[in-house]
Amino acid sequence: MEAFLSGNMQNVTYPQQVEEALEQWQDALEEPSFLEEQGIHANFVKEAAWSTFGPALMDIWLQTGEAQINEELAETLIKRFIVATYLLEMKDAGFIDSIENEHGEEVYWATAKAKEYGKKNM
Repeated sequence: MEAFLSGNMQNVTYPQQVEEALEQWQDALEEPSFLEEQGIHANFVKEAAWSTFGPALMDIWLQTGEAQINEELAETLIKRFIVATYLLEMKDAGFIDSIENEHGEEVYWATAKAKEYGKKNM
């Protein structure tokens, strides 16, 4: 499975069937009650949804010709989506930063801002 946030997902183009499935997942994940329950800010939903669900849907579509996720995989991807939104939020706030390593995986670390925040709030 791909890293949570592998690169800039805004430059990715998927086949129409995959994009339609991604849009359906994005709509479901933007449900206000779900966002509130999970403590997720709506401004990170699209990027997190496309970075977690996009590669999985594309792999399935390439293998089967269908862009449908089974329940077990959906549960896993929803969990990854939630983590991805938190990573995006912390990165946006300046608490973490990241870089893509030689294997194409996103590597994260705490910034000086996060370390200072941690010292003040311990």
